Amino acid sequence: MPPDRWHQHNITFADRATAQRAIAERLGPTLLAAQEAAQLTGWWFMNKQPWPLRYRAATPSPLVDSLLSELVVDGTVRSWTYGVYEPETTAFGGTAAMEAAHDLFHQDSRHLLTYEPRPGRLGRRESAVLLFSLLMRAAHLDWFEQGDVWAKAALLRPAAEALTPERTAALIPAMRTLMTVDARSLSRTDGPLDGHAEWVAAFEQAGTTLAHLATGGGLSRGLRAVIAHHVIFHANRAGLRPDDQSALFSIAREASQC
Repeated sequence: MPPDRWHQHNITFADRATAQRAIAERLGPTLLAAQEAAQLTGWWFMNKQPWPLRYRAATPSPLVDSLLSELVVDGTVRSWTYGVYEPETTAFGGTAAMEAAHDLFHQDSRHLLTYEPRPGRLGRRESAVLLFSLLMRAAHLDWFEQGDVWAKAALLRPAAEALTPERTAALIPAMRTLMTVDARSLSRTDGPLDGHAEWVAAFEQAGTTLAHLATGGGLSRGLRAVIAHHVIFHANRAGLRPDDQSALFSIAREASQC
């Protein structure tokens, strides 16, 4: 396995649509191939511009570097540079919690690249609520504590234009379903998360790990604040726009008060 050293590539795509296609069709398969070739491990990304790709390796991955150069030549990528990764260790609750976060980031990134929302499947907003509700239950947060997490996330994404009370009330029943459904059952054959049981398991494991750290005094920040930070990171990685994030978190907050 490659040594524990982080590398970062800052990738500027030509535009958002081009980025989405290139990430799914070219960069994703290359990352999987590089991992299979033992050139890197633990890779993950955030969905913003420039697009930061991070992974652990002894040296930068030749497969990744080669692809990025090709993408510049064909105009898919405007430019890319090496960067320095600075983990948000304090925000995520300390060293042990940061390691758990990196494990989740990798699994989340891998499944976001391979999960295709379509009819009969969950969209990015729905899967975000489903996965984090599972994580919070695994972290032993009760219903109202979960609501506090959504409230903290909503504060980090203030609405430019809030939903009307009527619209919020109309969406609450569907939101409560997402917040309470058994996520593992949805990853069974022919379910909306078929083939992504490891994605579900990764969120559940992250919640279990955070609960263990919190109980043992291993978090340097409150458990709910740490989870709210995870919510924001996932929403960004999933490509949810700020106004969608704001609406989603606000509806979840209101649903938890019913």
